[in-house]
Amino acid sequence: MQTMKEFLKPDWRKVLLFAVFALIAVGGHIQSWAFSDVPPKPPLYDLLRPFPIWPIWVFLLMPLGVLSLPLRIIGLDIMSGHFWLFVAANAIYFYFLSCLLVISLDRYKTRFPRWLWAAIIVVPLALHLPGLIVATLLDQPPLPVTPGERVQMMLYFLPTSLVGSLYLYLLICLGFFVYGLFSRRRQHRLECEG
Repeated sequence: MQTMKEFLKPDWRKVLLFAVFALIAVGGHIQSWAFSDVPPKPPLYDLLRPFPIWPIWVFLLMPLGVLSLPLRIIGLDIMSGHFWLFVAANAIYFYFLSCLLVISLDRYKTRFPRWLWAAIIVVPLALHLPGLIVATLLDQPPLPVTPGERVQMMLYFLPTSLVGSLYLYLLICLGFFVYGLFSRRRQHRLECEG
């Protein structure tokens, strides 16, 4: 129980990460008005419109969407149900994600060799290549023609790749955690037998 208290205990890094995630969630919610066009237009919509906040928010929420699928079976819909339930789920999820990032960085950053850090960054970027290939096969230009389209593509490409890197990093940390857990159990079992 002590480790869970340490995991959830707020510190400046967890609060800062949570604030960044909360701003992304608020910005994503404001930008989602574009899909409904229900008056009135949210404040700051025109200011935030050129930035890819909504796709980042959606990519960040994918694990929450997957985790909430079993709740739909019992009739509790977090993702498209009551607005305040969705806000509470976002807040809990993003605080948990902030805690997970800070703890994993503290625990595993020294165990990652440079090539692994490079792979964490490069692999999500490389995963966008099939999209470029499909766009080429469908006779859509894979690269933007105008400078404005180039900027727009980079605004969507880099942040979504960053989210992919974040989740790849967490999956690798999960691998280290599971490996360490099984190693400790095996060590304990060998000590008990010996």
